[in-house]
Amino acid sequence: MDREIVFKKVAEITSNRFKVPVDKVTDDLNFTNDLGADFIDMAGFIVELEDEFGDVFTSENTENISDVSDLVDVIIRDTDPKSKKHISKK
Repeated sequence: MDREIVFKKVAEITSNRFKVPVDKVTDDLNFTNDLGADFIDMAGFIVELEDEFGDVFTSENTENISDVSDLVDVIIRDTDPKSKKHISKK
């Protein structure tokens, strides 16, 4: 999976979910410290991400996600290439 495409889609979803301009979503944007996200916020966010990327997330791979870069890395590493979900290049 192409990192740039994944990042752009994650940035779009992050922007919509947390009401932050998409150009402010960077690799080092921290969900808790910068966006004030709590457990409930992140749970809803993960559901939105799974709608886009498929069942990528587990309790093991989400516990170390603190910023956008961590999130993109998990998606790239753990997305099943045979999954019916795909990333549009919009």
